[in-house]
Amino acid sequence: MKNNQATISPPFLVRLFNEKIIKSIICYLIIQLIFPYTRFLITASSILLAFYFRQIVYFFLHSLIWVLSKTIYRINTSGIENIPKKSGGIIVANHTSLLDALLIISSTKRTVRFVMHDKIFHAPVIGLLFKKLNMIPISSNKTKEGLDDFNYRCKKEIENGHLVCIFPEGEITRNGQLSTFKKGIEHLAKITQAPVIPIHMDNVIGTPLSFKPGTHHKYGFNFKTLRRKVFITIGTPIKELKSAFELRQIIRELELKNVAKRVKKLSLQDAIYGIKSQLYKNTEDIIKSGNLTLNNLIINTPNYKVKDLIGSEITLIGSKQGSIGRPIPGVLVKIVSESGRELSANEIGYIYIKHCFTNQSVWKNTGRKGQIDEAGFITLSIIIF
Repeated sequence: MKNNQATISPPFLVRLFNEKIIKSIICYLIIQLIFPYTRFLITASSILLAFYFRQIVYFFLHSLIWVLSKTIYRINTSGIENIPKKSGGIIVANHTSLLDALLIISSTKRTVRFVMHDKIFHAPVIGLLFKKLNMIPISSNKTKEGLDDFNYRCKKEIENGHLVCIFPEGEITRNGQLSTFKKGIEHLAKITQAPVIPIHMDNVIGTPLSFKPGTHHKYGFNFKTLRRKVFITIGTPIKELKSAFELRQIIRELELKNVAKRVKKLSLQDAIYGIKSQLYKNTEDIIKSGNLTLNNLIINTPNYKVKDLIGSEITLIGSKQGSIGRPIPGVLVKIVSESGRELSANEIGYIYIKHCFTNQSVWKNTGRKGQIDEAGFITLSIIIF
């Protein structure tokens, strides 16, 4: 008698899986024979899907930014008409906190490409988001190849109709003053031939992720720092930028307008004290005074040693030997020749001043001669008879 050996069949799911693979291969081969351009259509569909996915990501991020900005700040924006509707351009702004991008995107209502340090751009995890959003890295090691690549990226984004934002100070303020503007903005404006749109943000110091004066310690999220009123003024686009110093003066003009809004309900003494309190690490160093003299409106602050965003130690220059100091925010100084022409940095002429405490449109001749450097420090001329 013969023993019948049982045939062991594969499990149902494995058999079904194998059948589906075979059928899929057969269908794919048939489609390729009937429609020779199927591969192209599939590729095109993938590209369109990727494009719309990116648009969805942008929409989601802009919605998130809108919610965050409304939660953290009360934003007062003026000059929104100076932002181009569709064309590209270069946004230049003062750097006040780690959330400046939030303020600029919410106030301009455009997709903006931000320039950032390459070490932050290549940071783990969050660096992937920066790459997806087409942020533009710039290295502190200014090699020719690196600068060429940076300029190419900026020019490409602008030609594609995007706004590129750069903070020409190169560092977040820790003493409330505008620092020297880097010369790179002159070169970028020249090679792109794009309009330069100046923006000033005021009253940001003291809000979340801004720095405490004279330190590298940041303000946190709490009831004292949230919902502060922030003033943002967008200036008229500059078609031909002459110099970084000229741009700095233009942004200081916007600063004057913002500070005027901030202090308009305060007494003169309280207004000046409030402005100075954002410039000093120790407010005990401030003498309360409502005098509108040059000595009270132009000051030297201490030089502070702090760490930058990548951990390197830097010195914040608040005073300069031989200088009487820099104008406080809300006070603007220019140097004028005898013929009435406004002079550039380090040229000697008559010192004119205007401020936000009285008529902010009137320039007053101080009767003194001197010069102003690219960081805003004023040096008086010694006249020998």
